Amino acid sequence: MGIKSRERGSGAYYQVNARDVLRVMERFIPDDAYCIICVTTIDLYPKDEWNFVFGLASVRNRAGVFSFARYDPAFFDTNHGYGEEEVKDLVEYRSIRVMTHEIGHMFGILHCVYYQ
Repeated sequence: MGIKSRERGSGAYYQVNARDVLRVMERFIPDDAYCIICVTTIDLYPKDEWNFVFGLASVRNRAGVFSFARYDPAFFDTNHGYGEEEVKDLVEYRSIRVMTHEIGHMFGILHCVYYQ
């Protein structure tokens, strides 16, 4: 089984199917590892109906995927006005938050819904 991909934005960028990446990654979990995460700079989408996803994880299969693509302001606008060091800090800050979120899913933490 391969990994589906598509072009978006009139061919401006390329995406891969995050669910397909998870299926491939599941085969590579070492026996002594709790989980595995794929880190990429390619934009992701979870299913054909969706535009994109920042990351995706499987609680049951202990695999996750995360993309840096949409955290860089240049993804949306090359004239974003940030300096090189600001971009580095911004990408790092945004990325760590989502990567931690996806790894949390692999440890069994689900999304919570709060009712008042």
